[in-house]
Amino acid sequence: MSRILTKNEITNVLNGATLLGGGGGGSLSDGLKMLDKLPDTVTLNLIEPKEMDPDKYIGITAGMGAPSMIDKIDFTPYAVNSFNALKKLASEMDPPRTITYCMALECGGFNTFVPMLNAISLNLPYVDADGSGRAVPTLPTLLLNVNGCDTSPLGMANGNNDTVYIMTQDSKNAALCEDLGRNVCVAFGSVSGIAGWMVRQDEVLGKLVPYAVTQLETIGSIIRNTYPYWDIFSALKAKGVELKALGRGKIILKKIEEKGGFDLGTTEIFDPSTGYTWTINFQNENLIMYYTQPGHQEKIPYMTAPDIICMYDLNTGTPLTNADTEEGMEVAFAVMPVAKQWWNGGVDYAYSFWKQYIQMFGYTGPCLTYSNLKELDIEEAVADA
Repeated sequence: MSRILTKNEITNVLNGATLLGGGGGGSLSDGLKMLDKLPDTVTLNLIEPKEMDPDKYIGITAGMGAPSMIDKIDFTPYAVNSFNALKKLASEMDPPRTITYCMALECGGFNTFVPMLNAISLNLPYVDADGSGRAVPTLPTLLLNVNGCDTSPLGMANGNNDTVYIMTQDSKNAALCEDLGRNVCVAFGSVSGIAGWMVRQDEVLGKLVPYAVTQLETIGSIIRNTYPYWDIFSALKAKGVELKALGRGKIILKKIEEKGGFDLGTTEIFDPSTGYTWTINFQNENLIMYYTQPGHQEKIPYMTAPDIICMYDLNTGTPLTNADTEEGMEVAFAVMPVAKQWWNGGVDYAYSFWKQYIQMFGYTGPCLTYSNLKELDIEEAVADA
């Protein structure tokens, strides 16, 4: 049944979304900044997918660009302007479409809240679902695209309401939409609002991640109510959240550059309790994780996207994105399985949308999934992490 989310419950959702964002999806602080600007009495009308009118459409809105750039601006007008651009496109289609619902493109402390802001502002129902169940670096890597949903038409806008409309002849041509959209984003200063992906009830239930918001709310509530922060991953596991805690340590290296509308980089974490060093390569989101054993130099591949590599700040309990992390920060880190809908077409098919981005960092092997993780000699030591 539909229910009303208060500011406190929305905050829980954003905490959970940041963890499942896997290093991307926008910083939790950015989502909370936008939420804090709203009245304390603000509410969000959350509905179950089965309550949708099967003939009506969801309009999905997100932020596009480098997270390090998004952190510097008030994104509210970007969200509203791009959503209004999509509504205009929908009304001019043959036959015309009416956008009745809002939903998130991906999980993230920022990108989960962007469509919530539109739902609140326009008094529209928000669907208990997500377009990916994690955050992703590009439009082709969205679960929406992997499972065959339309990408086009798209509306893009900046804070000044400079607007660009994208409509490809093949509505599923996510790669072309990515190229066009990324260039528009760069022209807008590496930050843009983007809206599109008009989907209906059957697609939400069969191709996307239904009831994702409820899951995120549960995870976020556990994160916010667990102390000491040392125990967050064990508290999540105790409540049935599937994950593998890998360790706790200090970030000893953080390299990042903004390039082409992305944050590209590497994070290295040293865990003094095991002597292992963990290396993560990211393009906005964490793409591949390696481990180096004590006394060795070889970096051994451990897990790749689309499964989720995540971490939180040990001193505050705050889930972290790659826009938040810094050298010297103490973190707990883990891996989580992605939603089962990612594997509708099989592992090789899902990975085909990701491997070109992972190969940029030198890894050319197969998809390394959560379900087939290597057993390491550290796992007993971190079993209670």
